[in-house]
Amino acid sequence: MSSADVTFDLEFVPLTVSYDAVEPKKTTEIQDHILQLLTSGDLIRDRKQMVGDFTQITPDQLKDVLSAYFEEATAKTEGKDPFKVVEELAEMIPFEKLEETVFTDKKSALIKAKSMLYQAKYHLKNSETKVSPSLKAKLSDIVDHIISFIESILSAFGVADFFKPASTQIQRQFKFQKITMLVSFFSMLTTMLFPLLGVTIAAPIIGGSLLLIAVMSVIYPHIAPVPFHLPGNAKNWTKECNQGEWKELSFIKVDRDVLDEMANTMINSQKGGIKKHPLLRGESRVGKTQTAKAFVQAIERGDYPELKGKKVFYLNTTKLCKKGDFFEGTDPLEQLSEAMGRHKDKIILVFDEIHVACQGEKNSVIGQKLLDMLDNGGDFPYVIGITNEYSVIEQYRGFRNRFNPIIIENTDSKDTREILTRYLLTTGKSALCEKDTLEKIYEKTKGKAQPYTSRAVLDKCIELTSEKQNPLTAKKIQKKQNIKEFLASNGVVAPIDFDDKNDVTSTIEELDKRIGELQEELVAEEAQFRNLFKAKDKISQARDEIYRTVMKVANVQTSSLSSKDEVQLNTFMLMSRFLAPTLEAYVRKKGGELGVKVVIDEDVINDAVRASEEKAPKEETEG
Repeated sequence: MSSADVTFDLEFVPLTVSYDAVEPKKTTEIQDHILQLLTSGDLIRDRKQMVGDFTQITPDQLKDVLSAYFEEATAKTEGKDPFKVVEELAEMIPFEKLEETVFTDKKSALIKAKSMLYQAKYHLKNSETKVSPSLKAKLSDIVDHIISFIESILSAFGVADFFKPASTQIQRQFKFQKITMLVSFFSMLTTMLFPLLGVTIAAPIIGGSLLLIAVMSVIYPHIAPVPFHLPGNAKNWTKECNQGEWKELSFIKVDRDVLDEMANTMINSQKGGIKKHPLLRGESRVGKTQTAKAFVQAIERGDYPELKGKKVFYLNTTKLCKKGDFFEGTDPLEQLSEAMGRHKDKIILVFDEIHVACQGEKNSVIGQKLLDMLDNGGDFPYVIGITNEYSVIEQYRGFRNRFNPIIIENTDSKDTREILTRYLLTTGKSALCEKDTLEKIYEKTKGKAQPYTSRAVLDKCIELTSEKQNPLTAKKIQKKQNIKEFLASNGVVAPIDFDDKNDVTSTIEELDKRIGELQEELVAEEAQFRNLFKAKDKISQARDEIYRTVMKVANVQTSSLSSKDEVQLNTFMLMSRFLAPTLEAYVRKKGGELGVKVVIDEDVINDAVRASEEKAPKEETEG
């Protein structure tokens, strides 16, 4: 069976491509002529001849010619770019002829292209390395930097802190140090400016500057905008969302009902209902943090008008509690509240690992303080909790009464496979899979946190079948061992008899020859390895072209195909039924010959599962 017989549909689950040997067939004169022009001719110059030949040739003959050409072109490392050839052929081959070659019923090309619209939209939307931030996000970032600069000046030289009561010894010491610093700074400034500008000019400048900073430091808290930064290593999730930094969310499937319940819990609490905050609970790596991020995206889209304009900040409770212990006498929650200022109603705080606040004797003070701030009229009107230790919160009545627990569960087989497919459509564009690859990954990770575990295994599978594997390293070691054995067998490692000069000369010549042969073998294999993965990259390129073509014909009606539409459909058929499957067949076959893993099969999955189990999780718990 030729590669033209292979269905390369790029369906939601990638299909296996067969690469059975092609039986030699007797070709006609017209087939030989077309093949000759394709391989060595100038298609633009010979366009008239080519169009005439394509008009006369039968669909079966056309199928054989195209299969033969693309198989030959794929195997070559040099020569005309096959993608360029597809572009030129799409304008020369009659649409009806090519459609009859590929399909049995009329208009199947358009129907097939439209059936791939969903994955085409998804692939092209999410396959960029990074989403460019909008103009609004860029302007917001500029304003953020300006405000940060102003706040830094006021923090360093402002006098507003002097009017606040000091609750700890550290705060009293800080006030004293700040006064000393300001006195020293302005003394230095007067010493420098008075001789240069004179007292008459310098005094008003220094006095005016001091007065302006003092007034601004007192007034600023009352006119400051919603903060872009908060203490406690808080992350501005709203900013990250608007700058397109959450690409990983593009292949995460979030339950809409969960987002609605989170929003309703917040909104109802502010409407006079029972004061509750949403609490995302579930085992590690089931997607709690990703769900919270998806909620931020929903707010930014305007899905919940009552929450529109609110900024979301993420805090790790464990780090927050450690910060409180480290700076003895400081209150991290008070620092948060103070930084939020008059904008508390415009800020949503996400406390990850919130159970830590009510764990242990050290954190009991912070836990009690947080409870007070969660109440009606408290400093934190909008809070989202995240925990994988709900049993701790259940035992703490105060926390239990202030949160509405929302369970985040493992995804089932269907949802996990869909998430893995989305991941393939974006991150693993050049990955080659068997029909049941995703099913097997799920089965081998069943019972563990999903979709995180399955995705981690798939990610490892992609790595194991990528150019990073380089099995030639092992071959280099083997070649060197062969050279050592050859040297030893010829008396180089062991002593040799130097009395016979002829024997020595002969041995050295033989050694040089053998070493040269081994090095040439290795260089040739390295070149084949590189060419193999160049061909694999072309599969990704072919998929991109197929999806772009699908988008171009998405709104075309079967009853009104223009010549331009026919060219696009020709491109779709040539790419999806000839070039792409031929590339995949070549990569599979060549990978087998070189002993290189290029397909995510059961052996690769088993290796990936073992690697995932052996790797100790070093990163922080992902909710």
